[in-house]
Amino acid sequence: MIITQEALSNAINSFEKLFPEKYKTIEIAKQEAKIAKENSKAFNTVKKRELIESTLKNQTQVKQAEKEIAELEKEMSLIINEPLSTFLNANQKAVTQFATINAELKALKAKRNRLKSKIEGLININTESGIPSEFDFSALQTFFPEINIQKLSDIEHFHKTISSILKNECNEQTEIFKKEYDTVLNRIQELTDEIAKIPGIEGTPASAIKKHEEFRLRSEYLKKQIELYAKGNELGKVKTTTQKNAENLEGQFLIDICNIINSDLVLLNNEIEHGRNQIPVLEFAKSNASYTYSSGTDTTGTGSSHSAQILFNLAILKETQVPFLIHDSYIFDPIGDERLSDIILLYRKLGKQVFIALDGENRLRDDIKTILKDDKVTILHLGKNEKSLFGKSQN
Repeated sequence: MIITQEALSNAINSFEKLFPEKYKTIEIAKQEAKIAKENSKAFNTVKKRELIESTLKNQTQVKQAEKEIAELEKEMSLIINEPLSTFLNANQKAVTQFATINAELKALKAKRNRLKSKIEGLININTESGIPSEFDFSALQTFFPEINIQKLSDIEHFHKTISSILKNECNEQTEIFKKEYDTVLNRIQELTDEIAKIPGIEGTPASAIKKHEEFRLRSEYLKKQIELYAKGNELGKVKTTTQKNAENLEGQFLIDICNIINSDLVLLNNEIEHGRNQIPVLEFAKSNASYTYSSGTDTTGTGSSHSAQILFNLAILKETQVPFLIHDSYIFDPIGDERLSDIILLYRKLGKQVFIALDGENRLRDDIKTILKDDKVTILHLGKNEKSLFGKSQN
């Protein structure tokens, strides 16, 4: 039978929960590790899906960003003169306003230039001439007597008609572009006036303010990127630390429980084996992900294997709050009569409820038969036909 890692993990977790008082600390540590893992995963998912801009991937890039910030701050310090310094310190809101207006101005000036080029292009198209006149056609007849002047005139008329249509359309489009051009010019003037009205701007070089604001925004952007990188690193470290802490606590917890269970196994084994077989030992792997329970080569026998299983169940019954134990008859079949009698004696000593099924009492020692006749022991004797369980044979 193949046991999956998930099945092993669930089995170990169920074993740990049998000791609730000791398990509380482990449970808290595991929950902290789970939350840290989810936080780190969520942060990385947001970055991967580009919901936040994160450009720094390693410490080398962080150092490069820090170097650029230092250079930007140096450049800003070189730009600032006394009037500009006074303005920037007292009017950060005004600086932001200036940067916003200046960005719009830049876009409008580019649009103005594009419109101007379009208007000039349309004007050039309308002023171009290339359609010959009737006089020119008559002059051609001197050299080509058989030329069809009427046909040429018809073609000329067609060209003039098309030219007239295109000219009108060009004029209309030119007027549209001119209106848009005038609107852009008006808006440029409005924004220029707004800049002039910004408190403290008078006497301060606009180019210096613009440059300083560009450097400041770039510096803030890089600082934000460094913060994001540091945040990701911190979440990763918390994830690793909490995971390691949970693993260490769980590892020590399992060692402590193993020591208790293995001590009980020594005592319980002596009660039924009397030194005949090796003592079964419970061990967990360092990873806390797997375990072994065996007593060496002696467990290759079915009887020894079943005895080891019963001993483990008895140790758990003794050390935990499990209220009762149930063993079916199949587990006793390969076990010798003397050993079985000692096992039943152990059931009685533990003082908890134990439900067992036996194929018969004849294989038990007399002292055990006497115990089974005790008023505190309830026995259901089953047989064939009407003595079968529920009054009906199951065969």
